[in-house]
Amino acid sequence: MVSVSLVAVGLLGLTACGGEKPSGLATFKPSGSGSSSASPTGTSKWTPEQQQVIDGYDRYTDLSTAIWTKAEKIDMAKVHKIATEPYATATMKEVDATLSAGFVQTGRVVNTISAVTIVGGKASIKTCYDQTHTKFTDPAHPAAPKVQIPPPSMGTVSLVREGGSWLVSDYQDGGATCVSG
Repeated sequence: MVSVSLVAVGLLGLTACGGEKPSGLATFKPSGSGSSSASPTGTSKWTPEQQQVIDGYDRYTDLSTAIWTKAEKIDMAKVHKIATEPYATATMKEVDATLSAGFVQTGRVVNTISAVTIVGGKASIKTCYDQTHTKFTDPAHPAAPKVQIPPPSMGTVSLVREGGSWLVSDYQDGGATCVSG
């Protein structure tokens, strides 16, 4: 059975590689719970610049999900369009090791973003990262035990602006449990 820590890293498609927290500008905190998508009425709680940061993170999570579910293979050229080095390589090595062990993700992680902070070319997203809607199984051994998914937890995603895109550069698990929305 795969350890919970490997699965947590794997499901995130993110590793804790360190990084500095942005400081300076005040953090925007929307009222109520939310996710990265705009409301059905078309109004958004995020400024256009904050939405660009969220869109960068969404591109990362979309590709990560496609890789974890084996809808796509690891393609470092694509990964480098959504994540920086050394983070991209470290993350994909973890993903590859877990996939090579036969495990595949079903379902999708739910992110409930509570704050986006931007300082110059750096940004951070505070999110409740909820993996409880996913399963991690070994399709070649369906009777094998399923991997236990950790409860939702608060995390901080760091991004940097490169050209016109926001790229994921780090993820830090805050350790605190949370309620996703």
